[in-house]
Amino acid sequence: MRIFKHLKIICIVILLLFTSACNTNTVKNDENNLYIFIKNAERGYYEEKTGQTKVNFSTINLKNGKVEKLAEFDAFFYIAGATVDFKKNTIYFADRHYLAGPEDYRNNDGDQIYSYNYKTKEKKKLTNNVYYRNNYLFYDNNDELYVLSGTYGEHRIALSKFDLLTNKSTLLEEDIDKGFQKSNYNPITEELITTIVSESALYNAIEAQETVKMFNYPTNDLYSYKDGELSYITTTRTGAVNQIVANDDYIIYYLYDSTLDCEKSITKVNYDGFLTYNRKTKETTPGILGIDPPKNILDIFYLTKDSRYLICGYRDKNYAYASDLLIKYDLVENTYEVIANITENFKPGFKRVSVVKK
Repeated sequence: MRIFKHLKIICIVILLLFTSACNTNTVKNDENNLYIFIKNAERGYYEEKTGQTKVNFSTINLKNGKVEKLAEFDAFFYIAGATVDFKKNTIYFADRHYLAGPEDYRNNDGDQIYSYNYKTKEKKKLTNNVYYRNNYLFYDNNDELYVLSGTYGEHRIALSKFDLLTNKSTLLEEDIDKGFQKSNYNPITEELITTIVSESALYNAIEAQETVKMFNYPTNDLYSYKDGELSYITTTRTGAVNQIVANDDYIIYYLYDSTLDCEKSITKVNYDGFLTYNRKTKETTPGILGIDPPKNILDIFYLTKDSRYLICGYRDKNYAYASDLLIKYDLVENTYEVIANITENFKPGFKRVSVVKK
């Protein structure tokens, strides 16, 4: 009996180890199926009669750097984001809804969310109440879009969840003082990380330019939306958050904090760089995980599950204001490898980038 009992215990231990190994491999396999999705509005192309610009939608395989163009067509609201569902062969994006055709583009009811099947070329309008600042679209694996946009009757940028099965939109935060700003979606952890700025605090900061002749951008609240809950994480120092990524252990963001003396027209820079928030210790430290990264890193898109690699845009010395390389930055060795050359594969234009899982 003791022999069978020992065999039973050994089998349980082996099963637990096997399950743990499978879970680890699943994460690694999932990260092998990650893609950069790019919406690129070509610079210099503009149709005067319709107000449209040429937009192409492409993917970059993060494993091998292969670039594939999925679709190209004219669209009005070029500054908006987009995302893709590979299983449905569908791109989700924002575009102007013309009431009398694109030739009369001033006659419209705002910028709405559309779907486009890049296999059948079918385009559908999905919303009726979104307008103006459709900055980002994030796709959730559960047939949902996370949408940051202005809505009718509100000045702020709001966060909504759009159900692709029912075409119903749900506001995730009703407090009109909370304006959503920089955000990023992690398709592996299925978490949306976002910054919230108080609309009243921002208004008071703007008003201070007239009273005390000084301007300071207010603080940001970091929030997470995951498993149906919007949760507060921490508050940053004053300053504007320009980039952000997160995994289960860390939140990395770029913050620019300055004080503008309106009378002297002098700007004092208080902080200009990356910060890392440790989600376990709740401490914020300068740099990226203790590393002072090269100034050539302009855009951050994804932090791997093990926190070793950062997928980001890299500026070559010949380019002053735009990333021309997509790189995999090793945060342990402080080196990088090139995934794809942006300038060789994409025409100059306004790009919106997101990370998606196939």
